[in-house]
Amino acid sequence: EFDIARAMSYTFNSFQMLENFERKELYDEILMDVFTANPQYVSFWLNFELSYVDQRYLNKTGRARYTYYRDNFNNIDYYTDTLDRDASKINMEGAYQKMKVSKLETLIEPYYFSYTGNEDDQVLETSICVPILKNGEFAGLVGSDLLLDYFQDLLSKIDIYGGGYAFFLSNEGTIIAFPD
Repeated sequence: EFDIARAMSYTFNSFQMLENFERKELYDEILMDVFTANPQYVSFWLNFELSYVDQRYLNKTGRARYTYYRDNFNNIDYYTDTLDRDASKINMEGAYQKMKVSKLETLIEPYYFSYTGNEDDQVLETSICVPILKNGEFAGLVGSDLLLDYFQDLLSKIDIYGGGYAFFLSNEGTIIAFPD
């Protein structure tokens, strides 16, 4: 999963010279192609710093987000928006801001999220995130969201000689997948 996100990071980084409308069309097409080819993803997304995609944008904060996701009926939906334009309202402890500073690939701790904004639709997922760097500077982030069921399915396919079993823990000790 990291390899896919890495490849997309390199790909999206190479389109900076295109006009905004051409770039957005290309982003949308690539995101949709990758998303439909990977049914294990509950979403596939791209975040770009606004100052990176629009040289006329002079603020140091602000990002554009492009997201494809599967709804509760497995239909594909899409949204795009902007975030973090007001520097005083940015959560500096949030995952995006931490990755912006660290510039490191990240597997986020499991969390609940709703793509509709409705608490009843929340799913337990994790995100695989790869930064987009331009000349060593953070330009954005590309990634996928996976339901934790994905890891349970992977774990069930592991056969350990001698009757042992495998389990999967997050960095902070959350049980992601266990045989029982």
